[in-house]
Amino acid sequence: MTNEAHLESYRVTLTTQSPVFVGSGTSVKKSEYCYFPDKQEACFLDKDKFFAFLVEKNLMEQYEEFIFSARGDLTRFLQSCGYGYDDIRGFMLYSTDAGDALDENKSIKDIHCFMRNQKNQAYIPGSSLKGALRTVLLTKLIADSRYPGTVDMRNKWSAQMAEQHYLNRLNLNPKRKGDILNDIMRTISVSDSEPIDNSNLTLCIKQDVAPDGRMKKINVVRECIRPGVDVHFALTIDKSYGDYISIEDLRTAIAQFADKYFKEYLRFFPGAKAGTVAPGSIFIGGGSGYFSKNIVYPILGHERALPVVADYMKFSFRNHKHEADLKLGISPKKLKCTSYHNARYQFGLCRIEIT
Repeated sequence: MTNEAHLESYRVTLTTQSPVFVGSGTSVKKSEYCYFPDKQEACFLDKDKFFAFLVEKNLMEQYEEFIFSARGDLTRFLQSCGYGYDDIRGFMLYSTDAGDALDENKSIKDIHCFMRNQKNQAYIPGSSLKGALRTVLLTKLIADSRYPGTVDMRNKWSAQMAEQHYLNRLNLNPKRKGDILNDIMRTISVSDSEPIDNSNLTLCIKQDVAPDGRMKKINVVRECIRPGVDVHFALTIDKSYGDYISIEDLRTAIAQFADKYFKEYLRFFPGAKAGTVAPGSIFIGGGSGYFSKNIVYPILGHERALPVVADYMKFSFRNHKHEADLKLGISPKKLKCTSYHNARYQFGLCRIEIT
């Protein structure tokens, strides 16, 4: 930690305890990457170099037929033309461990890509970590002081008002408490992470797991950071506002979160066998589930929140039989998981250390 007048600077280390997905909003179709099962690699291509290769080898006409036929995958197309892994390396942008997500005996799936910078390096935006810290901090503040109102799940302003009750306390715009200028989170800034090497990425398929352990694979493949990777950020606290979130506030909130997560959510999935959530853990990124990004259970308490959330789920997803959630004691009734090296994990679980 360094201290310069009103600024305190810290180093944050996230250690991934499970696959972490932060999506770029782009996806790669099965006709745009190559999968080699013998190497367990998915190879992403430099499009300009790939099309130059097609022109050089006089393959454009065959490639267009392949694209419009919508049959097979790119690897098999290139192999049918006499080209294999060594040839593809010439126009490969990078490769990723295919993990448990792809199967040569089944249809190759499109891949949802990880966030990347202008140099094509994977990274986690600072906004993603700050959002995760916001949820953890709100969970602590709610536990410390009961919310005087209620939350209407169908009214987005209701949840925003609840957050503002706890966080909008800077009084920079005293006439309008809801003004973002008043948000105490503005006293914290988080840098984008340092680049993440491609060797630390893997592909993961989405799984929905019921409380009794029944699992349904969802036809979604994500490019993720594999478990056991350290990702580094810089965090700065600005004390010039008078009121601010202290490093002790953050550390206490983080220390308490795992226990609250287990009591309010994870304990209702005894059959999932998706591992534990150790103290000092947070969830980050996409696909990490309802509780990791929502404060309805902490605000209302489990008994009051359950029928409210179940009713909202039933209204929003009419074909998913959420009327059964009340009997199960939890809503939503699916734990968001994946597999890596044949073990089941929840998405987005990380241990966090601030020094």
